[in-house]
Amino acid sequence: MPALFRLLASAPVASMALAATLLTAAPARASVIYTYTGAAYAFVSGGGQATPADLYTIDDRVTGTIELAAPLAANLSFQNVTPTAFSFFDGVGSIDDTNATLTQFVVATNGDGAIVEWLVTVEAFAALTDGGTWGKMTFNRTGGLFGTSVSHAQCGVGSSAFGCALGVAGAYYQEASGGGPGQWRQEDVAVPEPTSLVLVGAALAGFTARRRASRTR
Repeated sequence: MPALFRLLASAPVASMALAATLLTAAPARASVIYTYTGAAYAFVSGGGQATPADLYTIDDRVTGTIELAAPLAANLSFQNVTPTAFSFFDGVGSIDDTNATLTQFVVATNGDGAIVEWLVTVEAFAALTDGGTWGKMTFNRTGGLFGTSVSHAQCGVGSSAFGCALGVAGAYYQEASGGGPGQWRQEDVAVPEPTSLVLVGAALAGFTARRRASRTR
C-alpha cells in the first residue's frame, strides 16, 4: 500500500476528512498535448561534400508534439495557435521551442475539437558557418490537399551560409518530401496545483508529528 494511503488509514477521522477535502477540492492546471505522426516520405535527395552519416530515407517521417494551455475549440477555421512547448523530429534533425528561429502553427478543427486541417512550419538556424546546421519542416493538410517538405543542411568547417545552403564548400544539403497526410492525436494532461499538494502534505505531516510526540510521553 502506498505510504500516503497507509498514513490516511491510521489517521483520525478529522485528519482524513481534511486531507480528502483538500484532495477533492484541489484545482488542476489542464494542459493538452497534440501528437503528430506524418506519413513516410515519398522522395529523398541530397548532395554536396562531407556526406553525413545520417541521411533521410523513405522510411523516415515527421513526428512530434505541440502542447497547449487548453483544448482547441470546436469548428475552428484556420486559427493561429501558440504552443507552450513543441518538439518535432524529421528523421535527421530535431526542432523544438528551445532552438526554433521561425514557427507557424495554423489549425482547423471539427465539431469535436480534433485537428483536421493544418499548416505547420518550424525552422532552426544554428551557426551556419564552420560546422553549424540548418533545418526546416513544413507539413500541411488544407482543403483536401496535403504535403510534407523537410530539409537539412550540415555545414562543414570553412563553409559560408550561402555555401551551406547550396551544399558546397564542405557542406551537405538534403531534403525529403511527399507521402500521404499525417494525423493528430489529442492527450489531456492534468497537473495538480503545487499549493494543494503542499496543504495536504502539511496536514499529514502535522498529524504524524503529533502521533510521535504522544508516543514519547
